[in-house]
Amino acid sequence: MLFPVRSLPIVACVLLCMSAMWARPQELQILPNGMQVVVHANHDAPVAAVRVYVRTGSMYEQEYLGAGISHLFEHLINGGTTTTRSETEINDLLDRLGGANNAYTTKAHTCYHITTSAHMVHDAIDLLADWMINSKFPQDEFDREMGIVIEELKKGREEPRRIIYQALYDTVFDKHPVHYPTIGYENQVRQITREDILVYYERMYVPNNMVLVVTGDFDRDEVFRHVERAFRQIPEPGKPAGDDPGAVQERPFLPHGLPAIALPAEPPQMGRRFREIRQDGLGGTYFRIAFRTVPISHADLYPLDVLSYVLSRGRSSRLVKKLQEDLAIVSSISSYSHTPEYDAGVFVIYGNCRDENVDHVIAAVLEEIYRAAAEPVTADELAKAKRLKVADDILGNQTVSDEAADIGMNILMAGNPKFSDVYLKGIANVTAADILAAAPRYFFEDNLSIVLLRPGQDAATVAATGQQSADSSILKSFLPNGLRLLSKKNPNQPLVNLRVLFLGGVRLEPAGKAGVSNLTAELLTRGTTSRSRNDIAEAFDRMGGRLSAFSANNTFGIEAEIMRDDLDVTIELLQDIILNPVFDDVEFATVQAQALDAIARRNDRWDQEVSYLFRHAYFTDHPYRHDRLGEEETVKALTSADCRAFFERYAVPAQGIVTVFGDIDEAATVTRITAALQKLDGEAAPVKIPAQVPPTEDHEIRKVVKRGLASVYIGYPGLTVTDTDDRYAMQVLDAIFSGIGYPGGWLHSHLRGGDRDLVYIVHAFNFIGIEPGYFGITAASSPDKMDEVIRIIREDVDQIRAEPVTPAELDKAKTICITMNQLDRQTNSDRALQAAVDELYGLGYTYGDQYAARIQAITAADVRRVARKYLTHHVLVRTGPEAVVE
Repeated sequence: MLFPVRSLPIVACVLLCMSAMWARPQELQILPNGMQVVVHANHDAPVAAVRVYVRTGSMYEQEYLGAGISHLFEHLINGGTTTTRSETEINDLLDRLGGANNAYTTKAHTCYHITTSAHMVHDAIDLLADWMINSKFPQDEFDREMGIVIEELKKGREEPRRIIYQALYDTVFDKHPVHYPTIGYENQVRQITREDILVYYERMYVPNNMVLVVTGDFDRDEVFRHVERAFRQIPEPGKPAGDDPGAVQERPFLPHGLPAIALPAEPPQMGRRFREIRQDGLGGTYFRIAFRTVPISHADLYPLDVLSYVLSRGRSSRLVKKLQEDLAIVSSISSYSHTPEYDAGVFVIYGNCRDENVDHVIAAVLEEIYRAAAEPVTADELAKAKRLKVADDILGNQTVSDEAADIGMNILMAGNPKFSDVYLKGIANVTAADILAAAPRYFFEDNLSIVLLRPGQDAATVAATGQQSADSSILKSFLPNGLRLLSKKNPNQPLVNLRVLFLGGVRLEPAGKAGVSNLTAELLTRGTTSRSRNDIAEAFDRMGGRLSAFSANNTFGIEAEIMRDDLDVTIELLQDIILNPVFDDVEFATVQAQALDAIARRNDRWDQEVSYLFRHAYFTDHPYRHDRLGEEETVKALTSADCRAFFERYAVPAQGIVTVFGDIDEAATVTRITAALQKLDGEAAPVKIPAQVPPTEDHEIRKVVKRGLASVYIGYPGLTVTDTDDRYAMQVLDAIFSGIGYPGGWLHSHLRGGDRDLVYIVHAFNFIGIEPGYFGITAASSPDKMDEVIRIIREDVDQIRAEPVTPAELDKAKTICITMNQLDRQTNSDRALQAAVDELYGLGYTYGDQYAARIQAITAADVRRVARKYLTHHVLVRTGPEAVVE
């Protein structure tokens, strides 16, 4: 018997979710200078997030429309010099904050954000205030960041998703300034001067045009008082601005009249619009099918959002089931209803397919769209879509950074920090009749736009301190068959994460069968002896849950994210999936075709291409030379029997682990999991992995590619997971070299700092395997700069081998490591995965708990020791146009 929607009614579920999300007050306060502020305490983890939003984006740029000046500001302000701090001092402070800072620009706003340890929240607020009030914009920084933006423009011309995104807005909107690219057009970007920056800063970077959100583990009232001091209220009568002792302020941070920006209305569309772009070297076709709709204030917001979920959220949704699963004519398909605060809404269906299928895809999509405008959705579809919406809203608000972003966007788009409350109630009240009434208002031929990016010649150029949280410790149990179970109670949200993980992945794929682990994992969710693929998808969609398969370098398995009330049903489903998979030939053909489509598109992105080339060059015999997708020739030769054999060989108790983290009763959960999975059997088979010999001399490979961007990937001998004596020193070395997760360190400073704009992106990282991995450095630049980029990277490697790092550099790197580790362990899924792999690799499930202490113990001598040990001979792969790589 399949499971009906037996969980809470939608309205009750919405109220439960809102009580979990909004348990603490989120009052919007307006400072006397006009700045809107929300300070919200959240004690789930010892971290804090600070975000400043400025209501300036590409569509509000007035005389600078098309020049991308808002985006250029993002580059200039984030990390830039102020009247109170030099760029070096700011970089030092960012390192102490942990390095988790960034900025972004949209059509309508720019956001600057920092996530850090909770005890550093004052410093984060002060730095953002300094940028908003006292940015200096020295000419050398202006010139450097201008160069970087130009490089980003060039890079964007070769990225399929950027190309088709901008082409969509160019096609759908003629008059409304939303059609201008956020980054601007190159010829107009180049015309911006520093004087333009100063004028725009004084005009738009004013308190009554800003929103500040602070969330995290702190005293709310004390942090709000600090915000008031940092962002300078209007001076009292008779008291001059900036009279605060010790405060340095070059301009009064006072409200003033913002320019009246009249956004021209887009006239009604009078017929179908079609645009096709060709780009050489693509592995398939990217499609966008769009209809103009409404802003967020319109009542049709709710039925359109629910309809989008009916169409494409979950494997049992209409478009996914028909086009991806049954007809197998797309490799991916999804949809969204974008209803912004301005009148330029759009409903988009998007995805990828083989070029020969594109006409069939368009016809099938339109058939489903026009069906939705003619027939009511079923009660089951409606209930599933609503529950999925509620679940996604909760799942998308698990970290303090997520929460801050949600509050900020609520204010920008609706003027209400708790608009998500209003929104979920609106979703709960949608009826099938509402959808049927709304859909015909937008889904008709004259309102349709189709944009295709297809393989072919003559591509069109489009501008384009280590504290633990307060929840329980992990409980380890053993099932009678030897399977390990890790469970952890976390009552902070009504969510549960379940994962079944086995040793496998790329590392254990037999010779000639690269890609078999990935296909095996995908097939697990596509049918058992008693349930079809659609039955499984329907069950999770009804619950509003997420079921996914994964295959990585060393592991494979399945993961479920659900509401706490659905735990029993989910355990029963996972039991069936693990004990009774069928590896159906028809389902195999579908996932095989999807994998081949992804392989065909692998080289569409420069970073995926150069990474793939490097792994093949570095790992000559070891299976790590392949990525999870495998190779075209091996995937074509695989059969469903190969997948069954792989699963039966490696999905055995001794090589597996189950994790259940979330709002659970631990004792009851252990009992249920034991009953469900104790019949899993099989013995661990011996494995023989080809040895990988590290390079004994430097080796360089060059490849000509048909793109204007040059890239490089340099790899040195690396670590195993059990190299615990060296692992943390190499982590600190990585932070010194390039930050952790965010740009920073020597490489970023030497290649993008000061007056240098040599790269668009540069980063280093540790690839750690069960067998030795590598320490990698990758960068992308314009072709004429690549030789200089490689020279500087080599100089930095030589320096860290030759000289000890300074105490300041060491302390900064440690702070970055510890802060990023805290940020990476916020969700149930994050914590469960860390504990599971540590346990499977023989380190013990508590190994990660000592991360901060191990990092703090690293010395400058340790860093130099591992640099000399590992940064020896390298393999270098570079790509670029023919003249560059010759």
